[in-house]
Amino acid sequence: MKLAQALSEAERDLVKRCLYAAVNGPFFPDWEFQALFGYTRDEVRHILASWPNGNDEEMQRHVIINTLNNLLRYPHGETEAWSRQICSSEDDVAAVLRKLTALVK
Repeated sequence: MKLAQALSEAERDLVKRCLYAAVNGPFFPDWEFQALFGYTRDEVRHILASWPNGNDEEMQRHVIINTLNNLLRYPHGETEAWSRQICSSEDDVAAVLRKLTALVK
């Protein structure tokens, strides 16, 4: 099953907002971005641009799981930016992350 098909429309929209926030927001410094994500900011930006219809399912899965995980666990301290850019609670993001990681197993 394609990753996007496993998610509701609201969950796909949440993933898109999280990808946008990770790429364009203040959450991750440039010098650490690739180490945290395993991909460059431009590669993650490419996944954002193609979401939810991208062709590279494996890369898409890695980028999205890393994005959600890093937004939840990296000590960015950007609660105001989170409210503005992601517009969902940490619990909502964590629920989508759990759903996606369950698909990988």
